[in-house]
Amino acid sequence: MTALFAGQTWTAEAPKPVAPAIPAAPAAAPKRNSIFDYKAELNLSDAQIMKMKEMIDELNKENRLTQARRALADAELQNLIEKEAEIQQIRTKLREASEISIAGRIADIEYARKINAVMSSSQLKKWREIQATGRGK
Repeated sequence: MTALFAGQTWTAEAPKPVAPAIPAAPAAAPKRNSIFDYKAELNLSDAQIMKMKEMIDELNKENRLTQARRALADAELQNLIEKEAEIQQIRTKLREASEISIAGRIADIEYARKINAVMSSSQLKKWREIQATGRGK
């Protein structure tokens, strides 16, 4: 539509349809993933928390080394495949990469058990209940 007002010409655009407002989703409770998120429920002492954090720091360092070793083994494996190396060399490298992965998994299990050992039996029972609930069991 064109209109003339005070010597000016302007064009009014047809109103654009407005999408209906979508109600905002209710704020979700923050997702809790680590044992430290449950320190109150588990009644963890400062000494327990400090010991657990030390162990987790050690595990994280070990995991970084394991990941670097695995990445190197994978790169070497890829190189062997690309240059069509003997199958035995490829098998050996695959086994090496697998052993690195296995060692990493074992370290995770060992550290989980060490962390569990820091808790009292009642704390550990409560922690396992929390974990089971989180997994939908």
